[in-house]
Amino acid sequence: MNKVRRGVVVFVGVVLVLALSTVPVLAFDMRGDDAVTVGSGEVVDEDLYLAGRTVLSNAVVNADVFAAGQTVTIGGMVANGVTAAGQTVMLSADVGHGVRAAGSTVDISGAIGRDLMAACGTLTISESSVIGGDVAVGAGTAILGGQIGGDVLGGADTLIIEGSIAGNVTVNVGTLEVKPGATIGGNLSYTGPTEATIPAGAVSGSVEFTERVDVDRKVSRRGE
Repeated sequence: MNKVRRGVVVFVGVVLVLALSTVPVLAFDMRGDDAVTVGSGEVVDEDLYLAGRTVLSNAVVNADVFAAGQTVTIGGMVANGVTAAGQTVMLSADVGHGVRAAGSTVDISGAIGRDLMAACGTLTISESSVIGGDVAVGAGTAILGGQIGGDVLGGADTLIIEGSIAGNVTVNVGTLEVKPGATIGGNLSYTGPTEATIPAGAVSGSVEFTERVDVDRKVSRRGE
């Protein structure tokens, strides 16, 4: 069993222990293989657990989805929430509740009824995506398009805002870019090494910048 498969088994095992230790024992559907596919014609009424090198689901799931693999793709419809981990996680599903995603690359192009939490190298929320709640992100690069109905909080080395955010944005960044046409309905509060250029009218509330002096800059100044 290679490292990826071992990691998948460990992930699903942890999810199972947590899920089954906090709720009464209920029916669930668990599928594991090198390649796991749940077709668009399937309707799953129990919680769906998927583990494999490649995982693909386009089913209608009337419960939660838990998925792990090297490449994880979740489409179709999920009535409750999605928890996914992989090198690449792609979500185009309509999700009724929240999404928790971790990976090197996380791409969101579907609709999420509640919150999105993402820990990844690169997060991309496409212009077609609609997120009803908050977005909590920890990423190297985060590109926020589409419509976000709540707040954005967290941190990224590079944060690019391209879409509309109804609430507040509170972030720690390396660089911040607010694209022309992007909007923030609440306040923008950000900490970083340099102040960003914010297009006029992009932020409905206040803008607060806090300068962060990085360690390498401190060392450089001492050496001058």
